[in-house]
Amino acid sequence: MKVHGKPLRHTTQTFFVVNYWNLDAMIQRAYRRPDFAFVDFEPAANHSSHTFCGIDGTVDKADEQGLRDFAAGEGPDFSGAGPILQDMCRDGMIPPGDYLVNVDWD
Repeated sequence: MKVHGKPLRHTTQTFFVVNYWNLDAMIQRAYRRPDFAFVDFEPAANHSSHTFCGIDGTVDKADEQGLRDFAAGEGPDFSGAGPILQDMCRDGMIPPGDYLVNVDWD
């Protein structure tokens, strides 16, 4: 790839690509939260995506109580879906890695 005769600097990265509705279904089953909707946590336009890099099962101490509340049907007291993905990885539900969540409701 060249821009004005110069190569475009880039890297190659591998992602797990998932559709938001599949992630919704998995989280709804795993946490018994039929009310969960990815787009409520990560507002997104149609035909967009969200990246979550470095999912390795490491949950911030600040998110632990929020995740317990979320699993108990309350809260959550955290922002974004990242802590849920980290918790799912920690529990072996998803493999570690980088995730790209596609939002497309057409």
